[in-house]
Amino acid sequence: MSAPQHGLNTKQLALDLMAYIVDFWSNATDAEPLPERQVIAAGEVQLIAQDCAQLVLSLTGIDMDVPGSSPGPMQVEQLITNSLRHALFTVQLMRCAPTSDDDGEPPTQEQITACGLTAIRDAGLLSQALFQWCSSITTAGNTGVLHFGGGILATGGVVIPTGPNGGLVGIEGTVTVSAALLV
Repeated sequence: MSAPQHGLNTKQLALDLMAYIVDFWSNATDAEPLPERQVIAAGEVQLIAQDCAQLVLSLTGIDMDVPGSSPGPMQVEQLITNSLRHALFTVQLMRCAPTSDDDGEPPTQEQITACGLTAIRDAGLLSQALFQWCSSITTAGNTGVLHFGGGILATGGVVIPTGPNGGLVGIEGTVTVSAALLV
C-alpha cells in the first residue's frame, strides 16, 4: 500500500498561512511592523525560545474525528469514509516589553500603556488575519466556520495574550483546517 499522493498539504498550509500574515500586516494601517525574525518552528509554540521579538508559526497537532465510532478497533472502511482530520496551527507574536532600567526604576505608565495598546492592536490584527486567511482558502461565503472545496473546513480560533516573560509580551492565535485527508 502506498502513501496518498493527494489531500490537504499541511506543509503548504503552514507556508501559506505565514505568508498571508506577513502580507496582511504589511498592508494594515496603524500597525507596528512585524519583527524581522519570522519562523515556522517545530514543537509547542510556548516552548520555543523567547529570546527576542519574533513571529512564530507551529503545528500544534493533528487530530481525527470519527462520527458514530465507539471505543475499540475500527474497520479501515469506517476510517476512510467517515473520518475527518484536523490540523491545528498556533501563531505567536512576541514583542519587547518595557522593563526596569539599569538603575532599577520601573517602566513609566506611558511605556506600559504604549506596550498594552500595541498588544491590543496586534490581537485585533491577528484575529482578522486568521479569519481572512480562512476565508481566502474557501470557496463558500463567510459563515464563521468556512467550507472550501470537497468538504474541507477552516476556522480561526481565539487570540489570547501571553507573557510578560523576560522582557517580552505577546499574543497567540490558532487556526484549524479540517479535511478528509491530510498529507
